[in-house]
This record gives sequence, structure tokens and C-alpha cells, in this order.
Amino acid sequence: RMYSHGEGTAKDMVKALHWFEKVAEQGNAKAQYNCGLMYYEGEGTKIDMVKALYWYEKAAEQGHADAQFKCGLMYYNGEGTAVAKTKALHGLEKAAEQGVAEAQFNCGVMYSYGEGTAVDEAKALCWHEKAAEQGYAEAQFNCGVMYDKGKGTAVDKAKALYWYEKAAEQGYAQAQLVCGVMYYNGEYTTVGEAKAKAYVQKAAAQTKDKEIQEKAKEVLLYREVEKLLELSEAKETYKSGDYEKALSLFETLAEQGRAEAQLLCGMMYSKGEGTAVDKTKAKAYFQKAATQTENKEIQEAAKKILREYF
Repeated sequence: RMYSHGEGTAKDMVKALHWFEKVAEQGNAKAQYNCGLMYYEGEGTKIDMVKALYWYEKAAEQGHADAQFKCGLMYYNGEGTAVAKTKALHGLEKAAEQGVAEAQFNCGVMYSYGEGTAVDEAKALCWHEKAAEQGYAEAQFNCGVMYDKGKGTAVDKAKALYWYEKAAEQGYAQAQLVCGVMYYNGEYTTVGEAKAKAYVQKAAAQTKDKEIQEKAKEVLLYREVEKLLELSEAKETYKSGDYEKALSLFETLAEQGRAEAQLLCGMMYSKGEGTAVDKTKAKAYFQKAATQTENKEIQEAAKKILREYF
């Protein structure tokens, strides 16, 4: 350890490996794991996958969780051995049972796709949730999908949104996009224009996944067009003299945070158009419009009305 960290001497990975192997041969699991890691990464020696797997297995046999995880990955990828999905799952489950989040996630994937085992979506969800509870973003997203689609469990839209948002909060772009669309459409939740836009903008700002980035930009563009059409429909209804329907349309848009709709609702409640005169409701709508910052013209108009008439 001291040679590998350069403690009390110059760092010397060759000597570090020499001493780790001495201790490993005496059955020390941590030293065996370190030997596996050094052979795997080529530290103090050339890369040797066969020796890496040998030492990882020695440590894994003693219950070393990280070594069990490494063995699982090596059998899965065929590193230092032939691909063996059943052995891979065995090693990964051993590590997963000890709480290794990445192993739990990988078990979830393998049970989902029937790799090394029969497809078992209930077990897949079980492992994904264990990883998700430890903050593993991709597992959180997969939990969202499984509750959303009813895989391994009954459909539960509330839980789906819960896990999608957990992943989104960690910057997982696909989850951010899904959350944005769900809030825009009012799926499993009330419509939340501002929250929806914030999620989609975050997804659009991602640079690692260009496909997600482009989809997010499309959602934002289409939503702006939809908003214009929605407001246009409400205005045309108002012009036609159907004030009751117009007020209903404007209020729906106002609840989504649309400043112009909030201003128009205030006017209609003030005048009693499509409803009885209600100054309290009118004032509440004008106050909402006055706090908006995206449209300065609407904001100033609402403030002026409040000053002069309320």
C-alpha cells in the first residue's frame, strides 16, 4: 500500500504489486482484490486479464463485494475468459446482495432482457429499485419506465413520475425530457408550464446525448407554437361573443402561468363577462400578471390597473 500511494517513499507500482501478491498469497482478500485491479489496469505490470480475473475470483470467494462485481463484469464481457452470462449474473447478484449499487443496476438489466437467466421483470424492478434508492440515476429512470408501462408491477403513474424526477434531478437528460413532456401534458400530475419548461430546457442544454438534446429543442419549439394557437383560440372565442367559453379557456391558460391570459381573466371578472362581476378574483389575476417577468408589457399593464383601480 505504501509503495502504491508513495507514502514514506517514492511511488513504485512494481514494488506495490510485488508486496500485494505476497499478502494475497496468504489469503488476504483486500490484497487479492488490489492485485486483480493492478493486472486489469496494467499498473506495475502489463495488462493481464487472466491474472486479473484469477485474483478477483480469489477475493470474491471470500465475500469481497467489489471483487464479486468485477468478476461479474469480466464474465459478462468475456475478459480473461469466455463470455458466460450465467456466471456473470451470479457474481453480480453476490455483489448486489452486499449493496453495490452498480451491481444491483446490472442485475436489473439482466433480468429485464433475460441475460444469463429467464426474463423476470419483477426481479428486474426489485434490483433497479434497490439501486435507485442509493441514488443510481439510470436505475431511477428505469424504475420510472417500469412503473409507467406496468413492467414487473401494476401500472403506477405516481411512482413513475417520482422516479423520473429523481433521475431528472441528477441531470439524467432523458428523464428531464420525459418529466417536461409529462408536466406539459398534465400526465399523472397537474399541468405545470413553468416546471415543464425548466425540465425540457435542462434536457436541451445537455451535450452528451445529441439525440435527446434535439428532441428537447423540438418539444420547446412545438410548445411555443401550441401556446400561440391556444391563446389565439381563446381570443377568437372572446371576439365571437361566447364569453363564458372564452373565460374558461383563458383561465386554463392562466393556471399555466400565461401572463396575457391572467390579465384578460382579470378584465373579464372586472367587467362581468362570462361570469358575475368578482373584484376579488379580478384582483388576484391582475396580481399574478403583475408578478410575471417574461412579458414586461403585460406586467406593467397589470401593475397600472392595480394602482388605479384597486
